[in-house]
Amino acid sequence: MVRRVTEQLGWILMLLWADTSMAESTQSITLAQGTGSQASEFATATWQGKWQWHANDAWSTQLAWQAQQHSWARQTAPRGLWQRQHSWAEVRQLAVRYQAGDWQYSAGWLTPDWRLTDTVSVASVWNVRDLQAFDEPESLAVPAVRAVWRGQWRQVRTLEVIVSPQLRAQRQPSGIWQQAATDLDALDMPNTAAVGVRLAGRWGADQWSVWAFDGRQSAAEFSATQFAAAALSSEQALVLQSEPQSPLLAWQFPRKTAFGLTYQREFADGWISRSELGHIELPTHEWWQAVQGIEHEWVGDTSSTLLLLQYNKIWHQGTPALLTMDMDQQLAGFWLGRLQYDPSGDMRTQWQLEWSLGTHNGYWQARWQQRLGDSQQLAVQWRQLHGSPDTLWGRYRQLDGAQVQWTYWF
Repeated sequence: MVRRVTEQLGWILMLLWADTSMAESTQSITLAQGTGSQASEFATATWQGKWQWHANDAWSTQLAWQAQQHSWARQTAPRGLWQRQHSWAEVRQLAVRYQAGDWQYSAGWLTPDWRLTDTVSVASVWNVRDLQAFDEPESLAVPAVRAVWRGQWRQVRTLEVIVSPQLRAQRQPSGIWQQAATDLDALDMPNTAAVGVRLAGRWGADQWSVWAFDGRQSAAEFSATQFAAAALSSEQALVLQSEPQSPLLAWQFPRKTAFGLTYQREFADGWISRSELGHIELPTHEWWQAVQGIEHEWVGDTSSTLLLLQYNKIWHQGTPALLTMDMDQQLAGFWLGRLQYDPSGDMRTQWQLEWSLGTHNGYWQARWQQRLGDSQQLAVQWRQLHGSPDTLWGRYRQLDGAQVQWTYWF
């Protein structure tokens, strides 16, 4: 329900677009065409932008939106051509802010972000993913109010409190792959308020934060119901996996209570360590999760090279979900990395290699991008995914192949 309202609101705001001569605004159009190794083709058209208006030193408004159309076509045997199109428009952010001394108050459709590590983060309790594009870093907005204090009290520099009357579900990857016969896009998240508190500060040059969250998980899980989980052993739950119509199993957005900490340290030789540790509790099971990332940038006279590595591990207590759409859980045990080279040092030309390697599945992605003047960019990328259909990256095999992307800013 929330997703449908968001899309309608996005269209209305774009249709009522007014004169922005008194505001700051940026917009872009991106067109992409790809060909997959499995006799498939995919294309994407994206229009997005940001608009910001400052009434005075205290009041400001920010709007960010995105409209997309995805289409996929694949030659399948014996059915011939399989294809699907998916279009949507939505508000990525619509916030009104008020600054009063050390306090800032925000209300609207917000994108809170407590993450410290890259890609996988235990602290991503507010980040709603868009699984139509698994490599999209931006989060979907949630309705919320937020109060942030920025000052200095002992080692504390930030206090943040967020309340949301209704969290939203992440956008499911229907049309790219399907986990089950159920239409995941049709699943509605129960009306549940969420609240989170975060403290952040410094110990010398080191940065730290502690946080707590109570609400609901934005990712659906196919697992034993709370009643069944209390009575079933793990062996019995696995037997029921072959019976998807069993009343003891269901797709659900479970209640979620979590707390954790983040810590960043920069060493003398330029290496940066980013660490997260958190505990997540759902009605049917709970787990501890640790994420460790390291990165280093080598800067030359006219060039720069960035290396980022990350690994995360989960310790489950109880019977985990039989199937989960939570990418932070799905990527447990994967080695993630990025190697980025900028030959000119001005970000106009970039070479990039990314990888995500797990047990019997993973992906590699190579990308080259070049700025064409101040308003255009051309990018070419090649992605190789491997794994059986029951693995994480094996389900995305339709996106395996080459892609050309053109972006225009105005």
